[in-house]
Amino acid sequence: MNDDNFPFADCAEEFGNTTMNLYYSSPSTLAAVSSLLFHTRGALIDSDTTQPNMEDIQFMDLGCGDGRIVIHMAKAHGIRSTGIDFSPASIAEATENARLEGVSHLCTFMTEDIMAWESIPSKYTWISAYLPKVVVNRLKGLLERWILAGDVGAGSDPKLFVSILYEMKGWDHQKLAGRDENMTLWVADRGTVMSSMEQVDYKLKK
Repeated sequence: MNDDNFPFADCAEEFGNTTMNLYYSSPSTLAAVSSLLFHTRGALIDSDTTQPNMEDIQFMDLGCGDGRIVIHMAKAHGIRSTGIDFSPASIAEATENARLEGVSHLCTFMTEDIMAWESIPSKYTWISAYLPKVVVNRLKGLLERWILAGDVGAGSDPKLFVSILYEMKGWDHQKLAGRDENMTLWVADRGTVMSSMEQVDYKLKK
């Protein structure tokens, strides 16, 4: 382990080697994430016959580690992708990996404390996160504000969020089976967020 401060050290059991390997070592999982995003986008804007303009899509991975999913989105789909991580060592590794894969021009990596954010930059279209459960839960309100700021009009790209492994309470989910594992991917769009907020409002009024 490097000398970086490790704020999620108490999540060691949750993020043990088995869990990490299931996600990061599997090309099928990386492909499943991007496939789900494209499928959901198509269902929302009825784009069966219209290919998305990749220049209009910007992807961000929260807790990007060595940058594998960011690099996959850039290399497989030509999407401009950004990775965020608290560890400078991970960001340095991800930057080098992107260079080796020939996608440095499409990838940006930044060292950031996402828990200090007040809003997610509106330029991002799709976001994924593979983070400890406590962090994902704390991000819920931030993500909902980001999603609700998106436009889901005809022909536009809806803002979508995929949380790997963990439920965002009140959000719809889909389960995908990869070649060597089963993983639950929680997909949020404007409709699921509005439904979640209406459920909370109903309970408060009762």
